[in-house]
Amino acid sequence: MKLDDLKNRYQSDQRVIAISEKFRNSPLSHVQLLGTAGSLNAFISYGISKNLPIHQFIVLPDKEEAAYFLNDLEALVGERALFYPSSYRKAYETEKTDNANIQLRAEVLNKISSKEQQYFIVSYPEALSEYVITEKNLQKNTLDIHLNDNLSIDFLIETLNAYHFERVDFVGDPGQFSVRGGIVDIYSFANENPYRVEFFGDEIDSIRVFDPATQLSLKKLSRIAILPNVQEKILEEARVPIFQFMPDNTLFWFKDFSICRDKVGEQYNQNVEIFQKLDSPLRHLLPEELFISKDKFIHASLRLNTIEFGQQTYFQ
Repeated sequence: MKLDDLKNRYQSDQRVIAISEKFRNSPLSHVQLLGTAGSLNAFISYGISKNLPIHQFIVLPDKEEAAYFLNDLEALVGERALFYPSSYRKAYETEKTDNANIQLRAEVLNKISSKEQQYFIVSYPEALSEYVITEKNLQKNTLDIHLNDNLSIDFLIETLNAYHFERVDFVGDPGQFSVRGGIVDIYSFANENPYRVEFFGDEIDSIRVFDPATQLSLKKLSRIAILPNVQEKILEEARVPIFQFMPDNTLFWFKDFSICRDKVGEQYNQNVEIFQKLDSPLRHLLPEELFISKDKFIHASLRLNTIEFGQQTYFQ
């Protein structure tokens, strides 16, 4: 049987349709799936998406399981499957943040904020424990550039400097930009590869994504979003749990909510301990300003539409 045949079966399966209708008709619903294993949950998620066009946020007990689930989803929905990792290797140490993970988190926030299509976000408890910038402040700190826009290079450079981008000869990492005549290369935190913006006077003549290693163009675009390091921005802006950033009708999947809840609590307690041992003249935000506690996590989750697909059920 071909993959497309399987996808069609799940899309039209009466049980999948019934689940979709439950979330469509009830303002707050909880569902438990029994007897599902392997890639089956990814197919059900895909089937629901064809009947109910909303975002789905899937939470696995750890990063490894999340990566496997992401792989299954990518085979079904391609680039609409996004990974949402933790930004820290160790909290309160700037050098312990993971730049690649910060980029992935920023990409998820940017795509959800753009409201262009439905996405499947795959994550794990440690990633959920971190607060994010609010959607309002994300949009305030995002520069949208469209083909044929009237925009001067000087204004673009000034904006990039305000976003704390680093000017270099050749971009290789997020947060960098370079200028060569009428060409500006920008490595935004909202995209996997950098952008090349070409000017004709003060008009945007061309926008392309390119490979920083080969310098070869990958595709042309009509618009892009330039996003700074949102991990740094949350130190300056209002912060919310990822639950509040997502639209109200988002469908959250938990393989085992109790495990997720406990890991979020452990992560919070560890960060409190790290904070208490800090010996630095710099002012640091309190743990409760950067991370969600176990109790707040439980409280926030009660307002979510959920599907549980583990061995145990938490919601009634």
